[in-house]
Amino acid sequence: MSSERSMRIILWNHSNYTLTHFSGSATHGNAPCPDGLTLSSSGSVSISLAPGGSLAVVAKNSSGGCTGQFTVTDSNNHVSFPVHYDHPSSNDPTTLYVVPDSSHPSCMGVNDVGTLSGHDITVNMGLYQGCAVQEWDDNGHAYTAGYVAPLSATPYEGNNARDVVNSLFQTSIRKPDGVQHWFNQANAVPYLPADYTGGQLIVNGSASPPGALLQLMLNQWPGATTPLNNTPDWPLIQFLANFLVPETTTSSTPALVMYVPKFSDQGYVSSSSATGPKYQLLGYQAYPLAGSGSRFNMANVQTFLRLLLGGSHFVNIQADRDFQNQNPTNPPANTGRNLYDEFKSAFPAQNSQSGRHICEGNSHYTNTVNTSGWYYGNQMGEWAASDCGLLLSFLVAKTADNQYNTFMQLEGWPADNDWVFGEGSLSGGARHGGDYAAYKQSLWNISTFGAAPYSEKRGTTIFLAPASWVPTIYSNTYMMPYVGAETPQSWLETALVSVPSGTPSTPSQYG
Repeated sequence: MSSERSMRIILWNHSNYTLTHFSGSATHGNAPCPDGLTLSSSGSVSISLAPGGSLAVVAKNSSGGCTGQFTVTDSNNHVSFPVHYDHPSSNDPTTLYVVPDSSHPSCMGVNDVGTLSGHDITVNMGLYQGCAVQEWDDNGHAYTAGYVAPLSATPYEGNNARDVVNSLFQTSIRKPDGVQHWFNQANAVPYLPADYTGGQLIVNGSASPPGALLQLMLNQWPGATTPLNNTPDWPLIQFLANFLVPETTTSSTPALVMYVPKFSDQGYVSSSSATGPKYQLLGYQAYPLAGSGSRFNMANVQTFLRLLLGGSHFVNIQADRDFQNQNPTNPPANTGRNLYDEFKSAFPAQNSQSGRHICEGNSHYTNTVNTSGWYYGNQMGEWAASDCGLLLSFLVAKTADNQYNTFMQLEGWPADNDWVFGEGSLSGGARHGGDYAAYKQSLWNISTFGAAPYSEKRGTTIFLAPASWVPTIYSNTYMMPYVGAETPQSWLETALVSVPSGTPSTPSQYG
């Protein structure tokens, strides 16, 4: 069998500059060269790669693997993209990546985790002026952990959404210590998510104005000032909007309220059972999602979307027992709606971009495996596909087997069919497993775009419910009890949660 290898790397220029200079060299095989051109004796050649244009670079070796590097720059050295590649003759994975530096915040939109394979391969590689992702060292000093692709003005065109998502999964950005700066936000309600997007979710550490990512989702919300529809994310955004505030609300189908936990930081805990910041629950703050005189309270919708994009865990209250337990002698009518069934009804097509696909297993509301989950869309494997959206890992599942509530959250990456057991938990593939390992170091829920402290396992579930259902905190269940967590649960990390002295015990109707 021949060991010959070749790569055809299609460069797409998403910078604002025309790239004019190419230089390259090879460790194994022929020196990489733009297709149809000839390198000088120094390994360089003039090119003209305008913004939005493409250029094919060919690397090959007739007797083995091809390994090398090349750099493309503009005439005034505003941008520089040092590209490294390794296409081995063995069955080892092929890798391709950009090495950015502080003076040239470059990044790429191609997989750098080693899943490319084949004898002769063609790879499309987007070149971007990256957004710097800040993290902080143990002394509180900021540093740049990496660069991610920026959202373009038209992110659903030219595979910009795909490139943004893939650029977010650099290991230097998703390290466990990446969220520590965000641990203590005093008594803020809500806590801001940690931001992996280089300021595209949280701008300058502030909730206002909305970052480009949040604004993009707001533009797909009903009644948007700058409406955007027919995108891969639009069906899910419309579903959530219509579920939270129906177009026509009645006494039996009211608008929902978002109840966000209020808490204060109690320091850092590191023990054999749990690691991360400890918070004291103080109650819940209500965010009505319906407006006064308009369908939506858009300030609260913006808060909802930011928490969703950041990875927060939401529970939709719909179980009869939860309304009965509010007031056993005079319970309010159950005016909740079944999020789980409505999600499946809205997206009946399986394994399609605007449908749903099965979650083989998740670790929520159980010490074993919860197999009731569904993801929006059809993202499988470790690489975001062409023409995809940004919301590739939205998960809904039941909180219990029979009578149940529905939880939902945006995960970092779907737990695919290749999940395996590791350390007693579902790894779900490299990206999902990497996020799970980081999550265990803080118990902040990790999404594609960031991380948030709202997790059922630390007693900080966010609730979605009619205004007639009002949560409170109790001394032995900590958070408000609900079907799926009506009594103290073994999966609740009690080392990371407390309630003030004098908090009442859980009422007897909760068992």
